[in-house]
Amino acid sequence: MIKRRARIVSRPSLHQPAVGQAAGTLSLCEAVLNRDGHRVERAILIELPYVGFWWHMFNELPDKPAHMDREFTAREIAESVEEIYSGDYLVYALDTLVDEVQRIVGSLCSRALRVEKGSSEPTKVTATWRFKSLLGAMYMQMYWLMASGSELTRCEYCGRLI
Repeated sequence: MIKRRARIVSRPSLHQPAVGQAAGTLSLCEAVLNRDGHRVERAILIELPYVGFWWHMFNELPDKPAHMDREFTAREIAESVEEIYSGDYLVYALDTLVDEVQRIVGSLCSRALRVEKGSSEPTKVTATWRFKSLLGAMYMQMYWLMASGSELTRCEYCGRLI
């Protein structure tokens, strides 16, 4: 009898870009919660080219016009922030994050009711969440972090989130 070894073929995950986007979105969320305006501006214009309306347009258009490159998209965002948000990247980023996180949670998470096994008691019904993927669970954590608002604890010395 010949034993065969299973050969593991390494392929890039289909979720790899989405996980990178989630990590970047969380990084932006932390910068907003820490009120780090310079970090937020840099993240939006340079480091995270996928969060928000303009970056979605840039990344999802199959046949982009020649002038629509990353610099063009960053300029459009900067002009929008200046015009609509009076140059306040923290306000723009918070609005963008709320939209982004809400959209993804809406598509990857759902509420569910569960009855304790074997119970006929109505008091044993609990509300839970269901996730289509681990990515959904990651965004749900971000959702809860953002929704916690005034309940966040900050360091008394530096003001950063604990």
